[in-house]
Amino acid sequence: THRLEETILAIRGLVDRTRLMVAAALLALKVVLGLWAAFALLTASADDPQTFFGETINSRQTGLGLFVGALALVTLIVITYLVQFRRWARWAAIAIEAVATVLAGSRLGSATVPALVSIVLSLAVITLLMSAGGRREDEPD
Repeated sequence: THRLEETILAIRGLVDRTRLMVAAALLALKVVLGLWAAFALLTASADDPQTFFGETINSRQTGLGLFVGALALVTLIVITYLVQFRRWARWAAIAIEAVATVLAGSRLGSATVPALVSIVLSLAVITLLMSAGGRREDEPD
């Protein structure tokens, strides 16, 4: 029975690590999309409109662009530690995705498609991170 318990724990550990890696991959996708959105927000003008997921941005929104860009860069740092299975990175990623969900929710009326894509990806990441056990004994914090 001891060997069976060890096998079950090993499988659970593998499943948890897989969930974390899938969450990290989705976060990386969101970083790319976030940087694209930040670029569109920072460079758009009435003379040179930018598009993001089919949504045309006609005015430069520097503050929002900088915020989205900064959020993407912070997420990239968190991903680095998430793939190293740091417990704090899991909680940091959940917090970032909560902020991203609120931000996307505020854009539902003006940029519906990008907002919905962001919300769906955020909920997937949060679900994966919450379902990963994260109980590695050898995990430094």
